[in-house]
Amino acid sequence: NQHSCASADTLRDFLMQRTVQTRFWYLTALRNEVVASWLADFLDHTHLDVKRVSDYESRAQYHGTDGMQCGWEEYVRAMMQAEPKTVTVEYAVGTADIGYWPDQGEVSNEEYKKVWGQEPPWAAAAASRRANPYLKQDHNRHKISYEEVIDPQQEAEALLTVREQLAKECVLDLKLVTKENERLQLSYQQKDVLQNNVSSVWHNPSILPVFREEGETVEGDTDDKTAVFESSPFRQLTWDLLLRLMTKIAALDVLAALSASSDEEAQYQWFKGVVGEALPTFEGNSAPQVDKAFIKDLMRRTPSVTISADGGPGQLVDPHRAAGAVLERRAQIAAEWAQVLTAIPDDHRALRRSEQSPPAGRAG
Repeated sequence: NQHSCASADTLRDFLMQRTVQTRFWYLTALRNEVVASWLADFLDHTHLDVKRVSDYESRAQYHGTDGMQCGWEEYVRAMMQAEPKTVTVEYAVGTADIGYWPDQGEVSNEEYKKVWGQEPPWAAAAASRRANPYLKQDHNRHKISYEEVIDPQQEAEALLTVREQLAKECVLDLKLVTKENERLQLSYQQKDVLQNNVSSVWHNPSILPVFREEGETVEGDTDDKTAVFESSPFRQLTWDLLLRLMTKIAALDVLAALSASSDEEAQYQWFKGVVGEALPTFEGNSAPQVDKAFIKDLMRRTPSVTISADGGPGQLVDPHRAAGAVLERRAQIAAEWAQVLTAIPDDHRALRRSEQSPPAGRAG
């Protein structure tokens, strides 16, 4: 029960992280650099900011599950209790909105070419600006300044609204974990066929990824098939991180279960080494599909028999059984997390009530 509570708290903090990143996306889309800058500085979460890479696309700079510097409740409480802040904004008349043309060093031309295979859209414009002597003479241009008041309480409410929306979306997506588990197992069973004929994957829908494209609504999103469900900006990447987090917790749970059984000593010692080696890949900022790499590594390993020191019978070490146990535990965690996420609005109502209540010792 204690571990289940810890898992639920980890999920709540992760949901807050994705909420902040999604809020950054909306602020960036609205060109609201003032509030975005304030939000990045609030309790030191600059690493959760997003970068505009085109006029229509922004990308999160941090792809991990442990991006919050504090617990979700502490974060929101601190924002609700913060004082309004007045910011003076100054800009030169005639300044173009070039926020989506990154400077060299943010998203370099070479980095863009590696991903997209072509020169970035800002390359020609950036070169033109560097060659224009008039753009370097900002001191000769008339400047306008104005004051903007940032209301932390209003921003906290905006975050809670986004958080509830993301919670609903994650509940829908968690229903697909069993399907994703089956897909991983089937893709392993048919690995030889797929290696010889890659195109055969498209003739077997069971092997296709659960999400086909970024932001695409998955089958079974709503009970009403005629309803329109609009995905959040980072839905597919959030799905990837949910799988990463639950796979990490599932592996630790399987390891704990093995340690409690005297008949599983060999399997426990082997899996302990595997998990210890893999854990760093689940932490921090890293590329997607960490969970798949871990599961597929287990499936590729060959079973073995340990040699007993006292000459007795050896014990079987079965990586495939370990992989199956992790996938089974993932499905259980998904069901548990769906309940936690369904209760997110209740968590928010309780938080608001506690903030509205007078401090202890003072009459209301």
